[in-house]
Amino acid sequence: MGAAEEVVAHIREYIHDQKHFSARWLSQIKTNSGLEIEVELIAQIFGGIVSVALLHGEQAQFLANFLLILVPFVITYVYPKERPPINLLLIYWGTYSSLTLLDNGLHNTLPAYYVVKIVLMSLLFLKPFCGAQKIQEMLEKSKIGIDSSDRENDSNAFNEDELRAFQKARKKKSPPPEKPEGEDIPSSKTDS
Repeated sequence: MGAAEEVVAHIREYIHDQKHFSARWLSQIKTNSGLEIEVELIAQIFGGIVSVALLHGEQAQFLANFLLILVPFVITYVYPKERPPINLLLIYWGTYSSLTLLDNGLHNTLPAYYVVKIVLMSLLFLKPFCGAQKIQEMLEKSKIGIDSSDRENDSNAFNEDELRAFQKARKKKSPPPEKPEGEDIPSSKTDS
């Protein structure tokens, strides 16, 4: 099976397999509408409308960014059992942020930029690409060459002596404030 067939099979899984919220939502739309059409056709119609809006709509930037924020929020907060591991979500948000910084420049340069943006972000999780997983593996490989003691030191902002000094200082009482130059501070009853 080629890469394109695998992507289509994975998308069909999101359309038909009821363990995914997208399949449940599409089934609910079919039931509520009373239409005798397949859920795959509903998904194709939705995808077509979104694509046309992204290509020709005045609010293409808003729509693309709304969809790219909505889906991770839904799987994180509404259907947390369906969310990918946190490390992969962090890669998603980093990639999304980087691409969003380029929106204004690439929108005028690259035709269909917002469609391309959504496709690229989808490839972070669609099989066989699983881009987020591959990025995670590359990050883990880059850490292999680092000595484990160096990694521990990197995680602490202070060395052992500085940490001990902070702990020791926490136990001491602060000295009283100094008298400002040229001013007389009235003595309190407790000073006598």
